[in-house]
Amino acid sequence: MKVITALTAIAAITAKVSASCFSEKLGYKCCEGNVVEYIDEDGKWGIENDQWCGISDSALKKRQWWGQNNNWGQNQWNPWGQNNNQGGNPWGQNNNQGGNPWGQNNNQGGNPWGQNNNQGGNPWGQNNNQGGNPWGQNNNQGGNPWGQNNNQGGNPWEQNNNNQGGQDNAPPAQQGQNNAPPAQQGQNNAPPAQQGQGNTAPAQGGSASYPYPLKNAPVPSKGCGKNPSLNGEFNFNWSGGSRKVLIDIPQNYDSSHPYRLVFGMQCMGGSAGNVRNEGYYGLKPLDTGKTTIFVAPEGNGQQLPWGEADYKLFDELLEKLKGDLCIDESRVFSTGFSYGSMFSNGLSWNHQKVLRGVAVYETAERNIYLPTHTGDGIGWMGVLGFDDNLCTPEMGRAARDIILSHNSQGGSAKNEKAEEAQPGGPHKCYDYKTVDEKFPVRWCTQSGGHLWDHKDPGQGQSWVPQATWEFINKF
Repeated sequence: MKVITALTAIAAITAKVSASCFSEKLGYKCCEGNVVEYIDEDGKWGIENDQWCGISDSALKKRQWWGQNNNWGQNQWNPWGQNNNQGGNPWGQNNNQGGNPWGQNNNQGGNPWGQNNNQGGNPWGQNNNQGGNPWGQNNNQGGNPWGQNNNQGGNPWEQNNNNQGGQDNAPPAQQGQNNAPPAQQGQNNAPPAQQGQGNTAPAQGGSASYPYPLKNAPVPSKGCGKNPSLNGEFNFNWSGGSRKVLIDIPQNYDSSHPYRLVFGMQCMGGSAGNVRNEGYYGLKPLDTGKTTIFVAPEGNGQQLPWGEADYKLFDELLEKLKGDLCIDESRVFSTGFSYGSMFSNGLSWNHQKVLRGVAVYETAERNIYLPTHTGDGIGWMGVLGFDDNLCTPEMGRAARDIILSHNSQGGSAKNEKAEEAQPGGPHKCYDYKTVDEKFPVRWCTQSGGHLWDHKDPGQGQSWVPQATWEFINKF
């Protein structure tokens, strides 16, 4: 039964949306009423429930979209074509208390897909090896699991993708905007999409010393000189409730010495415990000098473990750690795989003044929620498997290109062609030459599917942790 349900979910994802009025082709629902608020070349637009909708003379079929803001010039979409109430369940199944959007039982990190998975296990709750393919597809097939066209940087949702700039033809969202007609410039009145919301609070705890030069002197936090009260595991009470947090502090901890801080963000179906058990994506065993504090917050307990509220969780948790421990505020990093990498990538868009860099394994430039990009640079490392059918190569490259556009003068680094691995051969890590040296970008590639611990042919140990450790130590 679980397999049947999972295949049903896959079919819902890959099915193309048939429009019953012009606006659905652009990703907006059809209006139920007929009050015209705006007219453009596409047709007549109305506003219902604070959302734009199209007005048509034909029979209406109600559809909703996810309701986030898109500042990158894509048309709004709902690839599933099901009802989605207040950003709830895009899959069209019942979703109780933010539970399992696939409509299956979700038993403490079990397998929501109900399928076996090879390539080192399934991070979605099977063997908990942070790898595998939750969609139940072979990871040797390549291609696009969404079943749509994917043109230059990945637009599997079949909408227009106008240089990730501003859109010309989509009405704006209700979220923190001026409620104006379609944008001419495509800035904060861009249509609602997965790319970000205009009402995102700015990152907390920024320093006037940003951007830091490479190898700068440590910037001690206010927790320096205090006896630490945190170690092992604690429940963090924050404005959104309580969250379990795992933390590993060096045994020879010195409260007068500022330590590097590395976050490990869990994937969908994973847990903070999985992150710790795998050595914080293999980094902790490499810290032979005991220079780093590692921390893994638990996800939000829902099928999609990181959402908009978790950006605030990150802010408040970081302030807690800096107040209790001796942290080098200029050397805070976030890592993650799959959904954890998408969360870390989102943090890189508006937390540049508190995060020195991120390392993201199998990431994408889209998410259920993404903040508005501040335009600031940040250290960024990405790992890509050519055969990833979930966070596809197009999505990963698009995420990288967004960073390159902000880490170089006039976005010139986007024109630099990275050297990538040969299919079936050993990995290749490429360090971009035309980015600002304060914001290095490393791009690592290899054949392989949706897993974080890629290995070279014939090798039993992953090269990813060492490549990440070298990147982190650039700063």
